[in-house]
Amino acid sequence: MPYLGNIITHLEDTFDVKIQGQFHTRAEIEGIRFLTSDPDKMPEHEDKLLYIGYSREVSLMNHPQNLLLIGHNEPLSDPHILYVRESPDVSEVFNAVQDVIFRHYTLKLKREELFQSLHSDNGIAGMAHVAHTFLNNPVTICDTSFSVIAASPVVKDPKSLEEKHGRLYLKDSLFQDMEDRNIIKHISSSSTRYIAAFDG
Repeated sequence: MPYLGNIITHLEDTFDVKIQGQFHTRAEIEGIRFLTSDPDKMPEHEDKLLYIGYSREVSLMNHPQNLLLIGHNEPLSDPHILYVRESPDVSEVFNAVQDVIFRHYTLKLKREELFQSLHSDNGIAGMAHVAHTFLNNPVTICDTSFSVIAASPVVKDPKSLEEKHGRLYLKDSLFQDMEDRNIIKHISSSSTRYIAAFDG
């Protein structure tokens, strides 16, 4: 599920605002709703929803767990109520949150398709092909010796690769450049993605 922290960051970047209040960055959000004046209409799973509304139009009695007030100027007695002093259009805020949620579920579907490809005995080559399709970018997978074990599309790059013993390897000069820039060390020690630009 999308995290509240990602949603807040996206809203701040999109509308050039600072959202005030305390929140758990990894709180999971499944959807977004407009806050109504009738607390009895809140669904049972309201803790997984982000509610939004203009400050002047909503009551804070029995407010939901995740609430963002738009156009609120002063700190609130409950520090867990989020607010923004500016007044962007509430429908645009709604759409921006929906963008984050939609992007999360789209990526989740793509990730599941990658795993399906692996479990369907398509192997690493199948995963490379699926990744290439999703990213619309060439994908090359190497082992720890920087020998190419799969690529989509088939790689033919004499500037970066050389053939040894019937296999393609990253050229020594490019490997040395990665060593010098600590790229290999970072790849070995990090569990997150790493993006690097190489000089051609």
